[in-house]
Amino acid sequence: MKGRPTVIIDHPPGEEVQWDWDELGTCPWDPTVEVSMLVGSLSHSSKSRAWLSHSEDQPHLIEGIDQVLRRFGGTARVWRVDRMATVINPSTGKIQASFAPVAKHYGVNVVPCPPRRGNRKGVVEKQIHFLTQRWWRTLQASSLAEAQASLDRFCATIGDARRRGDTTVGELGDSEPLLGLPELMPRSKLRARLSTLTT
Repeated sequence: MKGRPTVIIDHPPGEEVQWDWDELGTCPWDPTVEVSMLVGSLSHSSKSRAWLSHSEDQPHLIEGIDQVLRRFGGTARVWRVDRMATVINPSTGKIQASFAPVAKHYGVNVVPCPPRRGNRKGVVEKQIHFLTQRWWRTLQASSLAEAQASLDRFCATIGDARRRGDTTVGELGDSEPLLGLPELMPRSKLRARLSTLTT
């Protein structure tokens, strides 16, 4: 389409993080249970972190977002999402009333991808492909916790070591000016606190 960025879209440092789920399928440690991976990617540097979950519902999404942001050490000012129903109302294309307080809690703006503009979240889609091919396909783990620890190591080592000109993804990501996060809470209290924001 004329005038539409097709390959490279300018992303200022610290401006945007892209989010998306990847349905990985059945777990290596239990073929009766499926697992999904929430991936957050800083659009400028491509630095990515991810969180494993057995559910993609809103409470697990909120927990996953917080876990990914803790791994970044902050949040970009804009959250770019596809039209996932837990965030964006499918009928109106606007942010869900139940999710708006979450964005307020972190001090960010949530921006949905326009229809038929998948390249607006091309960074996270590329990271999902990278993690699926390089980490998930060779994973050997006996529990979700063990798999998460393996995923964290992979992102912080192999993922961050990818070259970007004269530097690396990790070095670029570490230099991005991110917003601070709300005070860290124990996992049980965090989920309870965030659940009150959506009621």
